[in-house]
Amino acid sequence: MQTATSASAKRRRKNGAGVEPEESLAQALSFNVNWRTRTSAFSSYREFVPPESEAQALMESARCQFEDLVQRGDNLECLGKAALLIALEEEAAAMHTILLEGLSWGAAEDELELGSEMTWSLSRLDALASEAKAAFETACRRDWDTEAASPSDYPVTALESLNHVLFERHGYTRPNSHHNNSPDNSLLPKVLEQGSGSPLLLGVLYIEVARRMGLILEGAPLSEGPGSDYFVVWPQMHFGTCGMELVIDAYDKGQLWKKDEMMGLFDKENLEPAGQHEMLCSMLGSLRDAYWARAIGCQAEPNLMIPISLRDAAEGTWAWGRQYFFERALAAVEKQILVLRDEADLREAHMQRALLLYHAGKYDDAWVELGALQEALCTSEDKCAETEETLKLLVERVRLQLMADEQMW
Repeated sequence: MQTATSASAKRRRKNGAGVEPEESLAQALSFNVNWRTRTSAFSSYREFVPPESEAQALMESARCQFEDLVQRGDNLECLGKAALLIALEEEAAAMHTILLEGLSWGAAEDELELGSEMTWSLSRLDALASEAKAAFETACRRDWDTEAASPSDYPVTALESLNHVLFERHGYTRPNSHHNNSPDNSLLPKVLEQGSGSPLLLGVLYIEVARRMGLILEGAPLSEGPGSDYFVVWPQMHFGTCGMELVIDAYDKGQLWKKDEMMGLFDKENLEPAGQHEMLCSMLGSLRDAYWARAIGCQAEPNLMIPISLRDAAEGTWAWGRQYFFERALAAVEKQILVLRDEADLREAHMQRALLLYHAGKYDDAWVELGALQEALCTSEDKCAETEETLKLLVERVRLQLMADEQMW
């Protein structure tokens, strides 16, 4: 019986199904954070919350540890920790904004708990893996009359046990239509807590829990580019039947599909396993798109989203967008730049960074980034006259804005 929306499944996700309370995410990731705050919207919150500088320091610490992690290599064993570091920076950024601007996010009479994401730690993944391993061992005794089976020796049984724990017992599923555009769908602690997420994040959750129970899975995005989101996984060893290779769709409760059919559906000639860097690029691309869509008020789906456009920026479009969401989209792009290796993707990411700096009102930094882009375009063999001219228009707009700011001071 499916329990995706049941109260019992939500309680199990929140309480850990009998598992000992986890350490905070910050502790699990070796951060020195000694405060957690809970206050009412109608209280004098500045007496109870940490200063803005501490939230800023946490943001910077999370970013530095993320950079250090991705520079160690393309190691899938660090994927979960990198995903948690992304989420920790987002939590600190939200906290920083609340401290600076006050409780203006519709808290009303409800209590607002700052740092709630930090209660979800690496041990939560371990707890899910322990449940899946126990279910696997029970199934092996029942079906195979064996006590010391390895998930890699009985992958189908292991996957059935994993599906049972994640999708039936704990009710992990795709988000409903009202939350498709939420950045929470691309943040692993939020997915762990709310029980729903994007195809990529449910795939990452699936890989991380499987690895902890002893089954190594590979995965790959089915669409192209750093922001591609739809994602399938499969065991490292050959996985199929009757000569057909199969893949697993964690977004569809672990449904099995023929590999050839999925490749045809997404017009892919081959399906190679992605490394940590490619998965993180896709994760950050989805987060960027979600924040960008929130900033300008559009849908975040690939075919519906209004893209981050040089032409729109040069013409002054989206000047009314919400600055906080522009800044968080910018943060996602900056982390993508740390991860990307392909030169064409890096050029595109730097262009997006320049545009988001402009939209976020960071004109000094936008001026520097746009100047570097102009210089690179002049020496490029595939430069486009239209792009060059539009870039000049945006540089002039930024120059005028900087002059206006100087006159104000």
